[in-house]
Amino acid sequence: VMIDLDIIERGTIPAEWLDGMKAYASISDGSQDAWLRICLNRAVLTVQEKADRSLVACTLRVSDEDAMGGVRLYQSVKDIVSVTDGKGVEHEFSQDGRMIYTMTEKAVVTYTTEPVQGDIDSLLMVVYQYATALYDGQDSRTLASILEQCR
Repeated sequence: VMIDLDIIERGTIPAEWLDGMKAYASISDGSQDAWLRICLNRAVLTVQEKADRSLVACTLRVSDEDAMGGVRLYQSVKDIVSVTDGKGVEHEFSQDGRMIYTMTEKAVVTYTTEPVQGDIDSLLMVVYQYATALYDGQDSRTLASILEQCR
């Protein structure tokens, strides 16, 4: 089964998260803020993907080549923007939680996500750990072990 998940738009990462990361990593100097922001952005996207929970609001698009059994949505679903077939034709659908059901073989579902404060509270330290590991140039094994906390 071929499923694609794309980020169409990502919300802004709160400025205080950069301060939190700098405090976590014991970085007081502001000269590396641009690089730290890049690490933080990557960490947020990676952690929310691994945890399947939204940390920042996003617009996502999932394409499923075999949608007859339903299309699973990811992260913290807020609103369905559209459900189309592979040619962009809108289709009626029903929704059951994170599942979208439609009568088209290929479905493209565009939807928005909304962060839940409890998810942010439980995952923000993982984001800081991951971003700091990226900043420090840690190897993929270390990065993977940090992401294990997302379960």
